[in-house]
Amino acid sequence: MKLTQVITINPNKKTEEALVNLSKIANGLYNSALYENNKRYKAEKKFSFYEDMCKNLKDNTLYGLLASQSAQAVLQKAEGSIKSFLALHKKGANAEFPHYHKKDTEWILPYKSQQIKLKKNKITLPMSLAYRKERGISYISFRIPKLRYEGRLAYLEIFRSEGKWKVSLVFDVQDAESLTPRENLYIDIGVKNLAAIYDGKNTTLYKGGIVLAENQYKDKKVAEVQKILATQNKRTSKEKRRLSRQARRRIKQRIHAMTSKIVNTAKSEGKGIVIGDLNGIRNSMHFRKKTNQANHQWIFGQITSQLEYKSKLNGVLFGKVSEKDTSKICALCGNKEHGRIHRGMYRCKLYNVVFNADADGALNIMKKYLRIPLSKGSGIGVVAALAQPAVLQWNEHEWRNEAMVPNATTAMIS
Repeated sequence: MKLTQVITINPNKKTEEALVNLSKIANGLYNSALYENNKRYKAEKKFSFYEDMCKNLKDNTLYGLLASQSAQAVLQKAEGSIKSFLALHKKGANAEFPHYHKKDTEWILPYKSQQIKLKKNKITLPMSLAYRKERGISYISFRIPKLRYEGRLAYLEIFRSEGKWKVSLVFDVQDAESLTPRENLYIDIGVKNLAAIYDGKNTTLYKGGIVLAENQYKDKKVAEVQKILATQNKRTSKEKRRLSRQARRRIKQRIHAMTSKIVNTAKSEGKGIVIGDLNGIRNSMHFRKKTNQANHQWIFGQITSQLEYKSKLNGVLFGKVSEKDTSKICALCGNKEHGRIHRGMYRCKLYNVVFNADADGALNIMKKYLRIPLSKGSGIGVVAALAQPAVLQWNEHEWRNEAMVPNATTAMIS
């Protein structure tokens, strides 16, 4: 599997000057690829893709100044932008042809595995023959901190973010051998509860309030910036992007801590992990605002991808099942009814009890994985696990076990 680590580097003055220059060249080549495509479409109603781009731009000065595989990687990114545009256009979305980047600005500088020389704590990257002749530089190198993963370094991108040079490293890492577990942790991913976990006996909830609050605070600050921009006839600014990056970085930290805790629990108990697959369901989910939809889908994607790669790294069996109908059907009686009531609770009319709605979803995920029909109720015997879950809250350092969910006790319906 492929895993990514982003590191910060401190290049010397000579290397930094080269990085600035090369990233601007990469930016110019990307724009050239879009320009050639735009021109061809207007003349022939056709687009050029990677192979055609390489043929058409191989004599371009910018192409020659980059190391060969770096230039190819830039064109692959241009191809990706065009394919994304075409996919959106095919779906009937209001798609626009990829925008040109601002001229003479830094972008990313990509390098593929064959060009990368990694030795201990140092990376060395070659320059093209044309660049050597023009600048008198044969290679650039920089020191790196200790790497998180062991494996083949397949690809890297160098870029500047918030005034610091970053390197995104992509590794090919071998999956750890996983044994077939007798039991699993069944996980329902959500918003109010980031994860509801049922292990066959007990339920655990990871509360999502801190993440919702983070997004709400960010949206409030962005709205304040947007008001100022509106008076200047602008749509975006560095401040808006900074606020979004900060919020996502903090949210990602919390999700990393949660997924690590879940995978470590599964590993120590010899269990697998099965999650509800939201693919195909996300688009049908109802959100109050488009920003909420984007935020929530990003969170769902982060939780899913982190659980998957951490499971594979630790030899924990990982699986997915469709979440279709898991939140609509009562796990106790198997009836499909509108049982959700206030504060994320679910009411079973047959047994006259109230329990956590996300825990209901986790139990139904277990039934789907074990190929038990959702219509086959689990009976009143599981209500204690659903109604009194252990609750974990984020305390700015770690996820800690807090008191039971308020009002989440079994309740008779009068």
